[in-house]
Order: sequence, then C-alpha cells, then structure tokens
Amino acid sequence: MCDALLGVHAFTGCDTTSSFAGKGKLRALNIIQKEEDLKVSFSRFGTSLVVSYDDCLLLESFVCKLYGKTVHTSVNKVRYDIVRRRFKGKKDSISCNGGIDICQMPPCNQVLLLHAQRVNFQTLIWRKAVFQNPVIPKSEENGWQRNSVYELEVQWYKDDFIPDELTKIVADDIGSKPEDEEEGDEENYDSDFLVDTSEDGEDFVTDDEHI
Repeated sequence: MCDALLGVHAFTGCDTTSSFAGKGKLRALNIIQKEEDLKVSFSRFGTSLVVSYDDCLLLESFVCKLYGKTVHTSVNKVRYDIVRRRFKGKKDSISCNGGIDICQMPPCNQVLLLHAQRVNFQTLIWRKAVFQNPVIPKSEENGWQRNSVYELEVQWYKDDFIPDELTKIVADDIGSKPEDEEEGDEENYDSDFLVDTSEDGEDFVTDDEHI
C-alpha cells in the first residue's frame, strides 16, 4: 500500500491535480485497501510515461465505486443512470427545470483519462525528485495545454463539449418557439442549456479544485 500512496494522493487531489467533489481521501483509501489490483494499479503511477489500458479500466471502475456505484465499471454508464433515475416518469424527460447537481456525478470517461494523465505526470515528477538532473516530459503532452497567451492550463476535454447534433437540436427547438414567448424567455433558454445549477442556487463552474 505504501507504494500506492503517491498515486492515491495525486489522483484524489493535490496542489496540481483536481479532486472529486465531495469524495475525500479517506473514502478512496478504504476502497483501495480492500482490493489488491487497485493497490498495484496506483503503485504504477509515475513509473512510466503513459497509463496502460488495463490500469485505465481499473481506475474507471474505482471511480464508479467512489460514487457508490459498485455494479458499474463505466463512468459514462453511471452518469447516464443518474440522469435516467432523476427524470424517470417525467412527462418531459429532457426538461432541466428540476436540475441535477453535477457534484453528484463522476467525470465522463474522456475527462477521467486526462485526469489520469495529469496524475501520472505529477507522480512521475515526485519519483524523480531524488535525482539531481531529472528528465521531465512536456506538460502539454500529459493533460495540460497552452492557451492563446501561452499560459499553461488544464485540458479538461479534447473534443467539443456539446456535440454538433445536440447543438442543432437545441437551435431548432429555440427557432420553433412561438413568437409571443421568444422575447420573455430568451435568457432562460440560454441558462437552461448552458448552465447547470446546484442545489444552493449557485452556478456550478468546474475549476482546478473539482472534476
């Protein structure tokens, strides 16, 4: 377990990596200590430049358990299940009026894989701290990216956040709205589709503290 602690610390959130909202390190440790394959997987962080496919599968399964979903091994399925249960029996199944607290959902698969890359990169730096002149790979190749002014920032997602197909559906829906409703509800439509609202009424924006 000692060999896995660096990986566990970085994966559950440190100064340079994001954490899982509402999921503390103690809960993560309790899960990992019960499964030998997870101990081995976390101990491999920082020992290679890449995270293996098998380790990615184990890490995804671990995150499902972290969110209390032991029957699932796919974070995307967990996310779908949360949404399906939230709107089960609703006449308008895609209505966002009820809202979903994003903090209760795990990151999607692609976001999680990029998180694993950053964790591996950070753990690799820690492991190389004992060397006088360590060779460190580029941050941009390990879950970070440069913005327009060449500042380093977290790469949360590689593709478009909203698929083109969904954008078209939303645009068509807005365009088909009755004229007498358009003016008064224009602002509400923007917020319904572009902003998730948490239970306390504040807009949730993903930052460096949470995934």
